Amino acid sequence: MVEEARRRNPAMTFVEGDLRALPLAAGALAGVVAFYSLIHLERGELVAALRELARVLRSGGQLFVSFHVGDEVRRVEELWGERAALDFVFFGVEEMRAAMGEAGFEVTATTERDPYPEVEAQTRRAYIRATRLQEP
Repeated sequence: MVEEARRRNPAMTFVEGDLRALPLAAGALAGVVAFYSLIHLERGELVAALRELARVLRSGGQLFVSFHVGDEVRRVEELWGERAALDFVFFGVEEMRAAMGEAGFEVTATTERDPYPEVEAQTRRAYIRATRLQEP
């Protein structure tokens, strides 16, 4: 995906990394969009990953996350006709809001929606926007 993004947007910089240890300096970013990426972490890794996102955001920086709502872990062995081994971790909305607060964010907006029929996995979705709090 990164190669495709670079091909389509040669003037932009793309960096690959692990959500738990990003190759960026503290305060390097003004915003982070994490759409359906936290769902690939184990539940116990959520707060640590959010703390890492807080680390690379400047004070007042914005975080926008999306995720599948629930408390299950859904295992996928095939995706789009290809063999796969993916776990999708579903989070409760209040669980995610609490984890974001613990990681140093103030939640500013929360939206939920039903899935689009016949277009995507039939799961409820949530979107949360948060602001990184200033250091004490």
